[in-house]
Amino acid sequence: MIIKSNPMVSDSNPIGVYDYFATNDKNEDIELLKGTPQDVENCFADGEDFNRKNAMRHFQISSKEPLTDEQFRDAISRIQQEFEIPDEDVVLSAIHTYRSHSGERDPRHGHVGIRLVNSETGQVRRFDNLYQRQEKIARMFEVDNGLALVKGRHNVAVYENVPEEYKDAIKPLTEGPLPNSFVRDGAYQAMKRNGGKPFDIRAEAKEILSRCDNFQSFQNAIQEKGWTIEQGKKKLILNDENRKFVGSLDRVLGMKKDEFQQFIDGHEFQVARPTVGGTSAPNDKLAKVAPVEPLKASEKAQEVDKDASSTTDQSKAQKAPEVSLDSIIAQVDSEKMQASEGMTYQEKQAVSFANKQEQEKDELTKMQLSAQKKLADMMQKPTQSNEHNFYEIWGDWSKYVNHEINKQNDILNQEHPRLKHLDDEEVRRFLYKNFKSELSDFKERRNGLITLRKEIREHDKKSNSITGLYHGYQKNKKSAQEKEQMEQLKLLAQYIVDMMFYKMGISKQKPEKSEYLTEAQREAILARYKRNEYAKLLVQHSDQSKAINAISTMAVYHRDGVLNDFKNRPESKNAREMLRKLEKVKNIELSKLNPDEYEQFESHIKDLDVDSVNKLMTEHSMRIRREEREKEKTNAIDDIQENYIEKENPQEIERNIYRKKMKKSGQSFIR
Repeated sequence: MIIKSNPMVSDSNPIGVYDYFATNDKNEDIELLKGTPQDVENCFADGEDFNRKNAMRHFQISSKEPLTDEQFRDAISRIQQEFEIPDEDVVLSAIHTYRSHSGERDPRHGHVGIRLVNSETGQVRRFDNLYQRQEKIARMFEVDNGLALVKGRHNVAVYENVPEEYKDAIKPLTEGPLPNSFVRDGAYQAMKRNGGKPFDIRAEAKEILSRCDNFQSFQNAIQEKGWTIEQGKKKLILNDENRKFVGSLDRVLGMKKDEFQQFIDGHEFQVARPTVGGTSAPNDKLAKVAPVEPLKASEKAQEVDKDASSTTDQSKAQKAPEVSLDSIIAQVDSEKMQASEGMTYQEKQAVSFANKQEQEKDELTKMQLSAQKKLADMMQKPTQSNEHNFYEIWGDWSKYVNHEINKQNDILNQEHPRLKHLDDEEVRRFLYKNFKSELSDFKERRNGLITLRKEIREHDKKSNSITGLYHGYQKNKKSAQEKEQMEQLKLLAQYIVDMMFYKMGISKQKPEKSEYLTEAQREAILARYKRNEYAKLLVQHSDQSKAINAISTMAVYHRDGVLNDFKNRPESKNAREMLRKLEKVKNIELSKLNPDEYEQFESHIKDLDVDSVNKLMTEHSMRIRREEREKEKTNAIDDIQENYIEKENPQEIERNIYRKKMKKSGQSFIR
């Protein structure tokens, strides 16, 4: 079983994250265990509100042996227990079924999304020793469920930190070399998407190596298969027959550094060629094409404003014809550069990039102008009701939202009806004032006990003289008195501490004085004294302030805990959730709603239905995201066809689609 995880940045698209967990069409089946679009939006909103880099940690659970639904839930529960994650911080969880991979492992795998940012304090959840603890969870799960043990890279750390009953089973994993992983998970997934089979190639390469005496014979053998070895930035790399990267040669062959260096000494290698779209230095030929500086959207808007203002200046002399926004939008169309047949592939790419930038800026300008037109049309559109127009409905809605925001804030800012914040000094003043006589009586008894102990020591010194018999008798008598007084002092100390707790509201049961106690009650209180650090401080130190200071600090902590519980009462949690919804629906860009959404929106705000408006905006965001994905996919294919990439380099088609998709979506998910 393997458990791995990765953080997800706060500016990720929440709807895309939810879609991946709940509606990912790459899987044959999805069982959503927990999560809603609103939960995910709240999680990422917390990350952005507190300016945190990451908002969620995404855990993935997979196994070679088939797991049941109950076992997946058990694995999720173990992750929660190990990292002390409460149920409310598990934002998403799902079980995906994906049978397209080889049949070597369970086609089902689990996903869990954990909230990282505390919505109250902004504190980020820590995952110290993450990799070791993930392996610890997996190994213990394997032992408990009778699964084959997987050898990880932190076996010794796991062995040292599991309970004793697991050590015998895990001990064999600490012996022998660590597994040598030659390819990262993300790179492996990318290779699979492009048709690569790195693990098959590694196995075959090792088999070839076993038949070769030296590096030259190994190189000749792999060249027959069409594989190549090149010098990368840091290491030698192995490419397959399609010139696709497989991995670092030393890791593919499983060799240590010194062993590998001895194996290749005396041989020269071809330098790896830079790939288009990679991180290598740009080709100098790109400098031959000087893209025309595109007209900025703001400049276009200024030109439109200038044209519009010039017509108003002449309105006194002659009324100018009205210019519609539709005609202005139609004029926003920049001239495109053309690629000629004599250009190189890189030059054609530069032309395409410049045209793409120009087109995007044109679309931005058109979108801004269209939004203005759409908003104006909708605001002038009469509603179905004859009594109210849209402005009146919108005004009622705005007033209601602001009133609800103030109402929820009042709930959050409400003070505890009985308690207020305390500091140590206030508690100390209260205790000294209300327990003056008790503390004075206790001090006298303690001083009397000290005097009695001195007399016992004096009798002990004189017991060796002629009159030792008398002094021995007196010593035994006073020792009995000392024992009884010490017991009384302990009972009094426990009574004073219990009474302090009772008067401060920490304890609800009023204590009884020692003279009214039965023998069994006295024994019970003396047993409690042994566990009570405050009562022992009162007896052991002549300075009573040590005990009072400790009790004051504890009382402040207790009061803060009570007040914090009050702030987190169910009413406050509901208020915070409602505030999230209200802030989301307070400022809505009406111009982005389609006609059906606008009609629903108008109906909901008539009814002052915050929940329905919030749900509508969530569905609107999901629709926009789906349309953007379709548009990105279409644009990627169009770009490839425009620039003759298919003709010159067919392998770049899939790569460019994948790059553009990942660039737009932000966080990538590793199955």
